[in-house]
Amino acid sequence: MIMIKGIDPRMIANNLTPSNPVHPGEMIKDEIEYRGISQKKLAAQTGISYTVLNEVLNGKRPVSTEYALLFEAALGIEARIWITTQADYDMITAKSNKTFAQRLENVHYCPLIRWYNEIEKFNPIQFKTVIETFTIHKETIINYFQNRLTNASAKSFNAKIKALRSQFREIQNIAFFIFRIGNLYG
Repeated sequence: MIMIKGIDPRMIANNLTPSNPVHPGEMIKDEIEYRGISQKKLAAQTGISYTVLNEVLNGKRPVSTEYALLFEAALGIEARIWITTQADYDMITAKSNKTFAQRLENVHYCPLIRWYNEIEKFNPIQFKTVIETFTIHKETIINYFQNRLTNASAKSFNAKIKALRSQFREIQNIAFFIFRIGNLYG
């Protein structure tokens, strides 16, 4: 999700999710109807059985890479378009599944929350800056993990977290580590 300060994210066009995603098969079906090509003719031309082609065109089967390449050869429309459209369709369909969306949300939050809770247990004065920074930027960080945005501030903070976590794994002297982090981030 794209976030712009002062603008409701629901009002940004790129954040809108189609309520009824279009299966690439439906687009291919429209294309062959426009060109006056029958499904039987396209099936014969591509070597796909009529039944399978009909299922693809009616959105009951996905457009596989092989089918996309065959449609490219037959229709002259790049296979990448069909593959990308299928991936987008699959993504929107998966995200609209309430059960899966909840499961996905738990996967995003779990490692981050676990790490935050471990850091909070130490609660030393030197860590105060890191904890405050996390608290202030919590929504941006969670937004990054949920939507994998590539904005610079989220990437920068994520890099700091990764560096901190990698250093934390190899710690022998915790007191020195906390002192060192306090100097770096304080």
